[in-house]
Amino acid sequence: VIQQYHDLLGKPIFLPIMAFGLHQSRPGYNSVDYLKSIVENYNKNNFTLSGIWQDYNYMEKRTPFTVNSTEFSSEAIESINELKEKYKFKYIPVIEEGIKAMDY
Repeated sequence: VIQQYHDLLGKPIFLPIMAFGLHQSRPGYNSVDYLKSIVENYNKNNFTLSGIWQDYNYMEKRTPFTVNSTEFSSEAIESINELKEKYKFKYIPVIEEGIKAMDY
């Protein structure tokens, strides 16, 4: 019966290990320092963070495919990479689906 089921629907897929872990996401991470404090607090309280999802706050005026270079400079982003190495979590910047209307 199981073989017939797999013949009909195909074999099940395996999800990545990070999909089973603890993820944190919410708007309001307005700076790398604040984001770092979130990660540090999770680890200080013995919660292993698998992924942190960065909402639109990293963008320049919520414009897709831009980065707020004041709060998310290349040096600041490098510090996120150092945290990723230290605590072994994934950093996922969310790309908003909206396109900003601009006056030209």
